[in-house]
Amino acid sequence: MVDKEKREIPSLLRKILAVDAYLTEQFVRTAEKFLFLRQLKVHSKMLEVSCHGIPWIASWIALIWILNSSSLYQMVIP
Repeated sequence: MVDKEKREIPSLLRKILAVDAYLTEQFVRTAEKFLFLRQLKVHSKMLEVSCHGIPWIASWIALIWILNSSSLYQMVIP
């Protein structure tokens, strides 16, 4: 069996990613200095969690399981 080495990232792409990380960090540090943007940090985290796919899939599965009633089947069929 041949050991495959990890894919090597081209130097130009590494430089672009480093610049992107640096600029993003500087932008966030600057934005956190403003009071109204600091208050949005909690809301941003809640939005991040609520938009994640796993809670949505789990919610839909639970809803389907809870509402599994033959009397509700007629509402599903148009």
